Parts: sequence; structure tokens; C-alpha cells
Amino acid sequence: MASAVLIPQVSQLERETVNKIRWHLFPFMMIGMATCFMDRVNIGFAALQMNADLKLGPAAFGFGAGIFFLAYFLFEVPSTMIMAKVGARVWLARIMFSWGLIAACTAFVRGAHGLYLVRFLLGVAEAGFFPGLVLYITYWFRGRHHAQAVSWILIGSTVGSTVAGPLSGWLLGWNSWGLRGWQWLFIIEGLIPILFSIVLLLAWTDTPEKAKWLTPEQKKWISGELAAEKAGKDTVHGSNVWRSLTRPGTLVLFLAYLLHGIGNLGLMMWMPQLIKSVGKTLTPMGVGLLTMVPFAFIIIALLFWSWHSDKTGERHWHVVGAALLGACGLFMFPFVTSVPLAVLAICIAVGGLGGAQATFWRAGTALLGPKEAAAGFALINAGSSLGGFLGPYMAGIAKQATGDFRASLFILAAGPLLLAVIMHFFFVKTGTGKEKIEAKAMGASA
Repeated sequence: MASAVLIPQVSQLERETVNKIRWHLFPFMMIGMATCFMDRVNIGFAALQMNADLKLGPAAFGFGAGIFFLAYFLFEVPSTMIMAKVGARVWLARIMFSWGLIAACTAFVRGAHGLYLVRFLLGVAEAGFFPGLVLYITYWFRGRHHAQAVSWILIGSTVGSTVAGPLSGWLLGWNSWGLRGWQWLFIIEGLIPILFSIVLLLAWTDTPEKAKWLTPEQKKWISGELAAEKAGKDTVHGSNVWRSLTRPGTLVLFLAYLLHGIGNLGLMMWMPQLIKSVGKTLTPMGVGLLTMVPFAFIIIALLFWSWHSDKTGERHWHVVGAALLGACGLFMFPFVTSVPLAVLAICIAVGGLGGAQATFWRAGTALLGPKEAAAGFALINAGSSLGGFLGPYMAGIAKQATGDFRASLFILAAGPLLLAVIMHFFFVKTGTGKEKIEAKAMGASA
């Protein structure tokens, strides 16, 4: 008896072209995001020494950690719009160089106000990097490949956060040339993006047409595919930038990503101190090593969740279910009594939040036309940046007011819980939660 088996319609030319693009772009995207997140989360490790040296309380630290994201929020849309004009290669390299320089300067702050200023400038310098990469993906990949492409960028951020743990813990042990360990942490980890910005400038091209490593046939194929997809989206969505910023769907995604940022970035900024609060005898290196476990778990979640979502074309429950899982992990943490259980709760939280993030971005690429993408992606990601300010700061205020992290974790958990509710109604209303997968039926013996 014959049964129908669905297999993707992928030509040899498509397979070879897409794989070649992946191998040329993904490593650079991953390294870029790795250094990006290293310079975002290292303040959480520096706090193990820095807070005492600078006399920072929980609320002051939360504000200093979060003000970076406030600046990112304010300058994200302009930065991404500039990138669309001047080209990804030059602008992304500029972003990396300037944020590395400012990150290194954090070593020389002398109090809370100096920290606030440097962290704000760091956000200005880095603004637009992640949405710029998401926009860059649309120059090279068709929509059905976007979730996996975004997941590899996010894996880069996870790798950076994973490396930041042991590296920062090790650097905290440096006390030489009149500098404390937390100061060396900012200097060394700030030099990395400065050096890589030069590599990026030399290695990347802005579009497939300029890529010398693609054959003429491959250039023609990918350019034709992208042009056809662009024409279809322009017909459906139009090309008005202001419309992309004020479209109800864009604003809903902005709010949803703000809620994701509250939970995700709030947890990232406080993770070292959360682990330390349970394992009071842990050394900075011990804390750093333990943070590797949740970040390694995110990689697994990102790879599986995005692969399964792209394979099935299902977006709705991949976002909603993952967000609920993230909320569960955050709700669990206040009730743990040992370091292993604390790490398990964080793994559940970051696994869910990471899985939701990878699939979430396909909702944006499905909603916006190519000419709307730069402003739309930047606005949506700005929601996460605003959440990144609110999450750490509200958690710090709650910690200072109550003396423990219980209320802080409940505040952070509310973010992904509300995200799940909003995205459920968004997918129901827009009908974008399920995509048609190109396939053909073939006979197979049963």
C-alpha cells in the first residue's frame, strides 16, 4: 500500500547556495553577537567586586545595568535606518569598534554617576547591532530560512554569555598594575570587539551580488529568489516607513518583545548574584563556571526550537509555549534551596525564553515588507531594550526593598507570562502562526 510522504522541494543549486551563504555569514554573526553579549552581561560578574568598590546598592546597580538598554532603545531605530543607507559592513564594524572602546572605559569609573554615564554611552554605541543583523539576514535568505538564521545569531549571544562566565571569573582574580580584577575584566573584554570590527570590515560584503565567493549562477539564483519574495511583500504591505512604525501589529510585537526583555535581560543581569545568593560560599570563578550550564542549555533550545518551527511552519505555539516555560523557570527560582536546583530553574527559564526569541522574529519578518524592515525591526527590538532597562532596575528596587530576590523573580516572571498571552491573541488575529511549507507528495511502500 502506498502512503504520501512530504519532503521539501530543494534543488541542488538552492542547497549549495544556502549552505555556502550560511558558512560565510553565520560564524561572523555568531562571533559578533558573542562579543556583544559578553560586554552586556559582564557587569553582572563585575558586580561581585565592583558594587563594594563603588558603594553601589541593589537599586543603583540595577539602574546602572539597565540604563544601557534605555540608550539602546532611544537610538536603535536611527542606527538601523543609517545602516540601511550606508551598508551593513561599514556600519556594523563601526558599532563594534565604538562599543568596545567605551566598554573598556568602564574600568575607570569612580562612582555610580560615572557608571551611569558610561553604560548609557555604551548603549548609544551598540544601538542597532542586533536588528541590523536581522535586517542583514533578509538581504541573503528567504523567509522560510529566517528562524534558523536568527537562532544562529542568538546562539552567538549565548556563546558570548557562556564564555563571559569563566573568563570574567578568572579576570576578577587579576589585581596588578594598580587595577582591580573587575577593571581588567572591562579592559580585556572591551578589546575583543575592537579587534573583530577590523576583521568584519575586511571579510563581509553588503549583498550577494558583491560576494566574490558565490558563483555567477548562485548570485543569479539568490537574487532572483529574493527579488520575487520582495515584490510579493511590497504588494501586500506597501513601503511606507511611518506605516511600519505605527502599524498595530508592529506595536503589538514591540510590547511583546518589551515583556520578553523584562524577563530575559533582567535574568541575565542578575544571574551571577542570583546564583551567589543560593551558593554563598562560591568563589567568583565558581559562579562563572555555573553560569555556563544555563547558557549551554540555551544553545540546545535555540537549535531544536528553531529547527522544529521551520520544519513544521508552526510559529504560534513555538512562541507561546516557550514563553510559558520561561515564566515557569523564573517562578520556580524563589523556592529553590540548593545550587543544583537554582541552576535547574535558571536552565528552564533561559531555555524557554531563548526558544521563544528565535521563533518570535519570524512574526516580524512575516509582518513587514522589505522596505519597512529596517525601521520595523529596530522598533520591535527597541521593545526588548526598554524591557532590558525596566527588568534589571525593577528587580534591583524590589531586592533593596525586601532584602531578598523573591519579589524580583516574580516581577521578571510576569514578563514572559504576559508575552505568551499577547502573542497568542496576535497569532489568532493575524493568522500568521502557521506557514505553508513547500512540499511534494511521493509514493512510498508501506
